[in-house]
Amino acid sequence: MRQPRIILVFHSTRMLLTLDLNTMVRLLLETFGQEIILQLRPMTDVEREAAEERNEVITFVRTRFLIKELREDGTEVRHEDLEGRMVHEGRK
Repeated sequence: MRQPRIILVFHSTRMLLTLDLNTMVRLLLETFGQEIILQLRPMTDVEREAAEERNEVITFVRTRFLIKELREDGTEVRHEDLEGRMVHEGRK
């Protein structure tokens, strides 16, 4: 069986480190199984633009990270439900 390829796309290193990484790993293993390929990469400029909200004085980061699964046919599927669980369950 093929190992799921998961891509954690992060806004910035600073925003990535606000995520509870223990909770993230636990949820990834529970969701995709014990053998996964995990890739970390920063957001592209387009992704960053969509993740931010700007006003005249400050920029708000609305989306700190994205969880995407790279399917065998090359399509990327975003797992917003899993992103929400990581934030919610990772709060201390």
